[in-house]
Amino acid sequence: MPYVVQVSNDPAPDTNMEIGLAQGGESDDPGFFDNIRADGSALGPALVRLDNVFNYYGIVQRAADGTIYYDWANFDRVLDSLRAMNKEPLICLSYMPETLSLSGSSRVESPASYEEWAALVTATVHHVNIERKMGVRYWEVWNEPNIWSFWQASYPDYLKLYDVTADAAFKADPSIKIGGPATSYFSTDHIGAFLEHERYNVLMGAPAHVDFISWHSYGSAPKQVAADIRRMREILQDFPMFAPEIFITEFNVLQGGAGDTSAGQKTDKVDAAIAFLSSIESMQRERLDRAFLFELKDGPGPSSYWGRWGILTSDDKPKPLYYALEAYQNRPPGMLPVRIKSGLTDGSLGIMAYGSSARATIFLWYTGPVGASVKVALPSTFDNTNFDLTLFDATHNNPAKTGDPTLRTWQQLNARDLVLDLQPNSLVLLKTK
Repeated sequence: MPYVVQVSNDPAPDTNMEIGLAQGGESDDPGFFDNIRADGSALGPALVRLDNVFNYYGIVQRAADGTIYYDWANFDRVLDSLRAMNKEPLICLSYMPETLSLSGSSRVESPASYEEWAALVTATVHHVNIERKMGVRYWEVWNEPNIWSFWQASYPDYLKLYDVTADAAFKADPSIKIGGPATSYFSTDHIGAFLEHERYNVLMGAPAHVDFISWHSYGSAPKQVAADIRRMREILQDFPMFAPEIFITEFNVLQGGAGDTSAGQKTDKVDAAIAFLSSIESMQRERLDRAFLFELKDGPGPSSYWGRWGILTSDDKPKPLYYALEAYQNRPPGMLPVRIKSGLTDGSLGIMAYGSSARATIFLWYTGPVGASVKVALPSTFDNTNFDLTLFDATHNNPAKTGDPTLRTWQQLNARDLVLDLQPNSLVLLKTK
């Protein structure tokens, strides 16, 4: 299958969308991030969303007489590890400390006492932003409350929790931004009910607490990702009293497989890198504000590559997804217009280009059923420009197969000779030398 892809020399303003990372559910070890500081730092500044903060780090303790007290040591170590990587936390206020839950033994129930929960939220924001002066801007209320395994109460109960949490958080630091509902997928019903509830609060004289709207997206086709964002903007037209940012606070390939791994071990292979780039191309076009790739690091498992969602393995081995994100985060400014001049336009070939002949980065991926020959046509200003090409496919830079995470360049070509023979499920990163 022959393709010709044209890159134009007319840089447009780059997207304002920011890519962050998410982490949760892999380990309660407060030193979990210590071994990835160098690779994490190489990705540059970003937000990292943390959930499981209350049930993992032993923050809430109850004395024999029933008195509640807080121990911040483990949580502080996690926050300091993120800061050491030049990352800023987005703190997801979840899950329920077991001692505060209705049954006294569950992390996914409503609190037995909303007063105790509110006191915990106020203390957390105060400790992080007032005592430690960390300036954490974004705070999310709970994680996937539309799923019974994560919230064993009604959705109206979640909305009550949201209001109590927002009031308690702003009590400690009125400058923060708070949002939700962090549903497991884009749900018009749940998001609409959330906004209706908050509109009612405003009509009753309460302050508006909708600084960002959030949901998750796993395994969604790029067209669906784009449609969800457009639908979100349409819904917001009915709520002019709110002007929230729009976040997808977790996204990656589809969940599934034995042992709660991703389908077909895709996160360990080039599939996840291609899905990432395809998704953010849609997110950019639809002007999403922030997207958080789940997740930064795998938990410990039977081997380095065991199908978890991390961009880094538990023993700090980068996956193809890591290198795709690194190239995107470090791309030069200016989006270069691209179009497929010849070949199928069914979405099996994708391309994004940035920069100029002085410094350029081009992402090219192919997912068709048979091999393809792809010519990348660049403007004449690139005629003396040479590129390093890095290929990810079944036989190149596939550490899940070889066990070797070392990144190896595939070819070095002049801009006038960019003709690539690609196999199905291939990704090429092109960077000027």
